[in-house]
Order: sequence, then structure tokens, then C-alpha cells
Amino acid sequence: MGDHRAISALTKLLNFAGVRSSLLGSVAPRSANRAWASGLSSAWSSAAAKADGYTLLAGSMGSHVAAPVLTPSVRYDSERDFEPIGLTAHAPAVIVAKKDFPAKDLREFVDYLKTHGDDVKQAHGGMGSSSHMACLLFSAAAGVRPNQVAYRGTGPALNDLVGGHVDFFCDQAVSLAPQIAAGVIKAYGVSADKRLPVL
Repeated sequence: MGDHRAISALTKLLNFAGVRSSLLGSVAPRSANRAWASGLSSAWSSAAAKADGYTLLAGSMGSHVAAPVLTPSVRYDSERDFEPIGLTAHAPAVIVAKKDFPAKDLREFVDYLKTHGDDVKQAHGGMGSSSHMACLLFSAAAGVRPNQVAYRGTGPALNDLVGGHVDFFCDQAVSLAPQIAAGVIKAYGVSADKRLPVL
């Protein structure tokens, strides 16, 4: 199970794992991509599944770190209910804005947020999602407080950013690269120590 929209890196990883397992002659893989609640839906289903070794969850920071802290009603224990296999990817976040956002670079972007913060709408993929936490960290470091607009997943948030209904958003580089390359959104910065080749 994956906890992001169909184009996500986690979904691609799970699809690859399914292909590999079918080539090795094991049980035919089934995928359940649940794109909402920062991965809570997938984690709930996986935690409740029979512990027979046939359920694989590609969890994220949202589902296994933030959700148990931010969501008191979470129905699983991210340490007790899962057996970790390993880290599969490092996914730096990118700060992006709608294509007609007035700032030309990161410095102008921060200055704009400082002077117009009450009018700026920042989208995120749900409370505790990696997109939410990345933008919160950026906002705290920049000393700004934009209006938060929560979505049920990063897909709808990105759609509204492209449509110009919100002003900026933070998400994984691999998910945003096609829209950045197409010029439908602007990139201002990454949460990595160097420029990313995909951008």
C-alpha cells in the first residue's frame, strides 16, 4: 500500500517491488493506493492486516512520525505495529508557487511573504504530511505566517496551485519536477544542500 497519489515515488517503488516479486514466482502483487490523510488510511489498513508477511507498506514521515504525534485518534503504533525493512528514498522538498507569483527568486519570495503574509495562501497535503511539515519549517525559518489551506493529499493541493487558487506549496522534488519543467509552477528553493539534477 502507498500513501500518495499515483505519480509518487512511493507508488513507483511499490509497483517495482510487485514486478520483482511476480518475476520471482511469489504471490501475485495487489496495490492499494490510498491518497488521503497523510498516509493514515494506508497505515491503518496495513496495521490491521494479517501478520503473514504479505502486506508491504511504503510509509512516510507523515504516516509514521508526524501522524502519531499530531493525531490523537491514530489507530496504530508506528513502532509496535510494523516491522521496518529500511529507508527506500531521500526525498528533498521543493518550495513552489503559482506561475504568476510576483517574486523572481527566494529572497524576493520571502520578502513578499513578510509584507503580504495575511493574504498569501499556502497549500499542504494534510496535517502532519511531509508537505505540511516542510512548509511549516520553511515558514518558521523565514519568520512568516501564511494562511494554511489543508487538502486531502498533495495531488489536490498541486492541482489548485497549478490552477492559481493557492499561492505556494512544498512537496517532494520527484513529484513536482514535471510541472516545474513545463513552466506551470515556479520553484524557489529545495531542502537539500545542493541543487537537484531533476530540477
